[in-house]
Amino acid sequence: MLTHRFLITNTTGVEVKITGENHSCSCTTVDLEPVTLVPGASTPLTMAVRVPQGYATMDLSCTVQTDHPRFPNWIYRLRFAGYPTARIDPDRIDLGRRQPIQPADYPKVAWLEVFAPANKKPPAPGTVSLSGGHGVRIGERSNVETLVGGVRRARYPLGISMGRDDGILGPRAEGLNIGFGGGLPASATVQWVASSAINCFPAQVSFGIVAADTLPVRRRLKI
Repeated sequence: MLTHRFLITNTTGVEVKITGENHSCSCTTVDLEPVTLVPGASTPLTMAVRVPQGYATMDLSCTVQTDHPRFPNWIYRLRFAGYPTARIDPDRIDLGRRQPIQPADYPKVAWLEVFAPANKKPPAPGTVSLSGGHGVRIGERSNVETLVGGVRRARYPLGISMGRDDGILGPRAEGLNIGFGGGLPASATVQWVASSAINCFPAQVSFGIVAADTLPVRRRLKI
């Protein structure tokens, strides 16, 4: 939960009554007393936001409603970027076409990005799992960068070693997860198309209804 406290000050020169508020997102709760402010007086406005688990840039607003004839709405904005503990970029890794009976090695297919507040060190990756029995390599960490707001980011190159598949041809996909202690894992989908070394085009041939006196019927295939 992210909480920020604004101070509403009446600078209009006349008495103003706060009658209510509207906020832009259901993820936000607002604490505001319906008070009357004499010129120069102030009252607090507190916005509390449920921060998403993943990466998100948020721009939230709270419109304070008053009885002022010229300035009935006073708008307060809260902008921030939320970061997960870690993420895999991209979160959908496409390895293209491969033969399922041939092992294959992909040295670098994605980045593992790990985030931490300004006063902490980014955590080290934990357990790694890729369903289907294929292997994942986490390379050497790059230099730690400081992002907007002081957030620290470390990046690791990810490589994948594909073993023998089960022989099923066509589009395939497996889940990749990298754990970080008690936090949510960094997740991605690894996809590819399993194809045979020998392919027949077209894959299906229809002869329709054939009369006996027209046999044999031939169709041309390309291998």
